[in-house]
Amino acid sequence: MRRLIPLFLLAMFAAPSAAQAKVHWLDTYEPVTKGFVGPKRTEKLDKKDPYVAIVRGTFSFFERAAYRGPYCGITEPAPTYRSRGTKNGRVNSDVEFLFADMGHNCSRRNNNPITAQTFEIAVGRKYKDYDPFGVGELTAPRANHAYRYALIGRGKRAGFRLYESFGKDNYGRIRIRIRRARSGDCTKGFASFGYADVTTCQAAVAGATAS
Repeated sequence: MRRLIPLFLLAMFAAPSAAQAKVHWLDTYEPVTKGFVGPKRTEKLDKKDPYVAIVRGTFSFFERAAYRGPYCGITEPAPTYRSRGTKNGRVNSDVEFLFADMGHNCSRRNNNPITAQTFEIAVGRKYKDYDPFGVGELTAPRANHAYRYALIGRGKRAGFRLYESFGKDNYGRIRIRIRRARSGDCTKGFASFGYADVTTCQAAVAGATAS
C-alpha cells in the first residue's frame, strides 16, 4: 500500500527554518589583486534586528615556499578549510590573529601573536573592524579559530572582506555562518549589539524572532 506523506512534513523538509544559520565562504585566495580579498556578500539582514556572525578558519598570507625560510611564531600544518584552485600548505593567521610571521618581521613581534586588523564587516555601506564578543580580552588565537560578531541589520546585505595587497599567494577559506541572535547571546554580548543591558537586548531578540 502506498503511503502518503502529509504536506506539512514535506514543507518542513523542503524549506530551512528561518532561524537556521546560513553559511557563506570567503576564499583568501584571490587571483586578481584589488587591495582586498572579497567582499563576500550575504543575504539581507532585517533592519534593526540583531544577528550573530560565526566566523571560523585559518589561512596563509604567504605562499607555501615562504615557510621553508626562517619564521617566528607557531604555524599550523594546513588551513581549517582548504582553498580551491590552488595548492595549500602551512598557515599563519585567522581573522583575529597573525600567529606566525616571516623572519624579517619577527623583531617587531617579539615572537608573540599580534592582532590582525585586516578582517572587516559591513552591515551597511561602511566596512569596519569588529571585536568578537563573549570571549573577553583576547591575547592569543582561539583553539578552534572561531569568533562570534554581533551585528544589527540595516535592511541590506552584510559584507565580509580581508585587506590584502596581494591575494594571489594566499590560501585557506573562511567559513561565515549568520543566524538571528538568541536570548543567550545577550548575557555577555548585549553591549556588542549596542544595547544598554541584558533585558533590553533580550526584548529585541524576542521581538525580532516573533516578527
